[in-house]
Order: sequence, then C-alpha cells, then structure tokens
Amino acid sequence: MVIAGLFISLAIFPVFAEEHEERPTSEQREEMAQERQAEREVAREEKRAALSEERVERLNGLWDRMEGRLLGAVERFSQILDRFDAKFVELAEKHDGDASEAQAHLAAAREDLEAASAAIIDAKAAFMSLLDSDTPRSELGGVRQHITGVITSLRAARDDMHLALGVLKDIASSVRENAGNQGEDV
Repeated sequence: MVIAGLFISLAIFPVFAEEHEERPTSEQREEMAQERQAEREVAREEKRAALSEERVERLNGLWDRMEGRLLGAVERFSQILDRFDAKFVELAEKHDGDASEAQAHLAAAREDLEAASAAIIDAKAAFMSLLDSDTPRSELGGVRQHITGVITSLRAARDDMHLALGVLKDIASSVRENAGNQGEDV
C-alpha cells in the first residue's frame, strides 16, 4: 500500500523531471514586468473610456431634462401670453378700452421669450462643445452663462406679464366702474 501511494505521488508530483525549467534571467523578468505594466495600462485606458462614455450619457440625460424644462417654461409663458392677448382684444372691442400699454408689455414679454429660446439654442451648442472638449470644466462656465441668460429672460418675461396683468385689471375695474355708473351689466 505504501508503495502504491509512493508511485501515485511520483506520478502526480514528479520529483525527477527530465526537463528542468530554467529560471528567467533578470532581463526576462524585466521584460515580463514591462508587458504586465503595458497590459495594466491598456486595461486602465479601457476602463477610463467606459467611464467617459457613461459620463457622456448621464450628461446628455441631464441636458435633455433641463432643456425640456426650459422649453416647457417658454411654451407655457407663450400660451399665457396668447390668452392675455385674446382678453385684451376682447376688452378693447367690447368696452372701447385702451389696451396699448398692455400690448406694449406683452410685446416686451414676447421679445423676452424669443431671447430665452435663442439662449436655449446657444446653451445647447455650448453644452455640445463641452462634451467634445478635452477640458470640459473650462467649458462649463459658458454653459452656465447661457442658462443664466435663459433664466433672466424668463424672469423678464414674467415681470412684463405681471405688468400687463396689472393693466388688464385696471381696464376691467374702470369698465366695472363705468358700468356701475351707467347701470349696465358687465
């Protein structure tokens, strides 16, 4: 039994190998180390590229959401302006009210909305150049500046709409006063 175990161990672990492997020389070890280093560098670059692609996807998603919100705000303001226009025309025709001041405020609000739309387009162009840039952090300031321009234009449009609404309220109250003095229904 012991002899059988000895033969099995010699078959599995040859003690006397006919071909003896030589140890690598220092030059060979150095060359192998350089190869491993090159493989690691390639793996690192592939990982960076994959992370970079993920970042671009996340940034594109972020931009799409932001652009959608900004364009939605412009669209909502535009719809409100259309309703204001209709109301001013109705009041002017029905009660001979002077809506020129309100119309001027609405025109200014429309100009602000057009400026906001143009700033959104400029911000998108700046964002796309940010994605293509080797130094995206330096490009981020330009995108922020355009977004700030969009927000400023939207706020100016909102302020103009508030002024127009104030004029609309003044016209409506003067119509009510006139109707009350004359005993008419408004």
